[in-house]
Amino acid sequence: PGEFETQCDTYNDKSKNELYDEFIYNKTYSTDDTATLLSIYMQWRVKLDRAHSIDEMDVLFADARMALYSASENITETGSAPDMNEANDIAINLAKSAAMTEIENHIAEIKAEINNSCDKVLNRRDTSGFATALEKIKSNAFASIDQFATVDFSKLTDYAEIEDAKNKAIARTERYAKAVQKK
Repeated sequence: PGEFETQCDTYNDKSKNELYDEFIYNKTYSTDDTATLLSIYMQWRVKLDRAHSIDEMDVLFADARMALYSASENITETGSAPDMNEANDIAINLAKSAAMTEIENHIAEIKAEINNSCDKVLNRRDTSGFATALEKIKSNAFASIDQFATVDFSKLTDYAEIEDAKNKAIARTERYAKAVQKK
């Protein structure tokens, strides 16, 4: 790598280490609380690893710090170290759950857009036969969107894999929704 890439890598590593040290390292939170913070940290770490510039890293670093601060502000230390192996296991499952929730929220937005488009069309054509046909088309589109958004996170054990699977599902649903709305 060139000098710029090396600087970006060094800056990125320092940013990730700073977040980990500030919010996780040597903290005596409960295992569940540690898992929550670890999951958030690891999800942001993937985003930081994929940043293309120092400016992008700065924005992501600030967002990650804000997310970790929000998650940690009501957590109190217990006085004993958490079980980090258990925390890691819980954290990966929390990341999977967060990815699924993001997909579900995206699907809800797409379905709302399709509903709005269908309502606009129905307002222009007020016949029961047309309404029935449009409802069937919409129902089929929703079933296809649900199918395109289906992701089996059960075998994924890496935060980057989870992020990739989530992004692919969202992209598939967006492409399909755009095609449906053009019709």
